[in-house]
Amino acid sequence: MGAAPRAAAVGLALAFGCAGGAASQPVPGWPLEPTGPALVDAMLRLAEVSAADVVHDPRCGDGRVVVAAARKFGARAVCVEPDAAQIERAAWHVRLAGVGDRVRLVLGDPLATEVGEATVLVLYRAADAAPAPRSLPPAWRRPGVRIVWLDDDLADAGPPERSERVGDRTLHLRRLAPPVR
Repeated sequence: MGAAPRAAAVGLALAFGCAGGAASQPVPGWPLEPTGPALVDAMLRLAEVSAADVVHDPRCGDGRVVVAAARKFGARAVCVEPDAAQIERAAWHVRLAGVGDRVRLVLGDPLATEVGEATVLVLYRAADAAPAPRSLPPAWRRPGVRIVWLDDDLADAGPPERSERVGDRTLHLRRLAPPVR
């Protein structure tokens, strides 16, 4: 097998999680559930992502959300992932898509990572597992930040501004309001 076919085969293996190496480790409260391309696009469209945005994906897995945000919408993006094997996969996807100038990868704790420049937060939250918007770090709760999340209703954050059904999943969007004075 030549270099190009071998690289493609390795890429497919990484994309589908079949490559050798360290297996993904569970992180309490931050489930790793790969999101399909149609759902990724729908999440980014619902959040009205544009080239003016910085999309932040804590627990980003293989980086598919941040890659799509950069490649399809021209946004800058930050991928935070505590699993080194997943960050390696994300780095490969970033290189393959040619968006390394717009995507920053961070190996670390999603809750301990600064997100000050984020305009969009993409959350996958298992019921009662990862923090809801009210309990997110204060820097994550800046007025105007758009939070898009999957399935869980996050009732403690108030009703979503918009929701959209994609297959058997429901996406929600909430723009954080300025503080009441």
